[in-house]
Amino acid sequence: MRSSKLSGLFLLCVFGLSSSCLKKESSSSQAEVAGNDCPSGFVEVEGNGTLGTNDFCVMQFEAKNNSGTPASVASGIPWGNINATDAQAACESMSESGFDGTFSLISNPEWMTIARDIEVTASNWSGGVVGSGHIPRGHSDASPADPIEVTNPLDPYSGTGNNSSELAGSGWEQKRTHTLSNGSVIWDFSGNSYEWVDWDADDVGFTLGPQDEGASWKELSVNPSASLSLDDYKPVNDSYGTANSFGQWLGGGGGATLRGGTSDKNAEAGVYTLLLVVSSSTTSNHFGFRCVYRP
Repeated sequence: MRSSKLSGLFLLCVFGLSSSCLKKESSSSQAEVAGNDCPSGFVEVEGNGTLGTNDFCVMQFEAKNNSGTPASVASGIPWGNINATDAQAACESMSESGFDGTFSLISNPEWMTIARDIEVTASNWSGGVVGSGHIPRGHSDASPADPIEVTNPLDPYSGTGNNSSELAGSGWEQKRTHTLSNGSVIWDFSGNSYEWVDWDADDVGFTLGPQDEGASWKELSVNPSASLSLDDYKPVNDSYGTANSFGQWLGGGGGATLRGGTSDKNAEAGVYTLLLVVSSSTTSNHFGFRCVYRP
């Protein structure tokens, strides 16, 4: 599959004509992702060695219900009222000609890979420099109260009633897009709908996260008291929090992981927002999901 593309890359490396060969050694699957070879509606994400992730593809938009099959498209309200195990099954049911890797619900390490990439990309910050001001937290001010569709993909504030001329913290942060360091753009990674997240991609089916952390909202700077680890939820810079629109975290006994916040969570929403209080059978029109493709 796609052998000509990889053979061409090999020849360029042999003759020293490709700078990409100097960056890192890549497996064939990583080379496929680096070649913009993602399924329809998915964008590339570079892996993170600290988090144990390889390069993968993620839905650009929150999943929409296309006759029972998840679709990554702008139009339509996010697929809500689906529990965690059904969201996992829906992602696993996906297929596309020419893609023989694995479709799955996004895992927590993959979520963190994206969040940390967003954090260190200067264009996501209101001040234009990493650490200056806010990053977008998406549609999260309860106006409107429920998750919304993307009616204009060219407007990163589509449907929110806000715009980029507003002050950060007073409307600017309602921007619904983030840009990754490789140039990929992802919609509603924060706000709009909470998203179900599989805790461990290596286990079969939907896996629960820790169930022994306290069920109260905390700043991201607050360390865990039980089995949650720092790399499970913390930013690269531990000092970032709600003052930068990064979100908060909430433990609890349910263990089913929701991330990102939703349309009415205000400062509790953010790319690092983590919720562990609900069970995997819980449903809400504010609980959606996003699939990944692993080559």
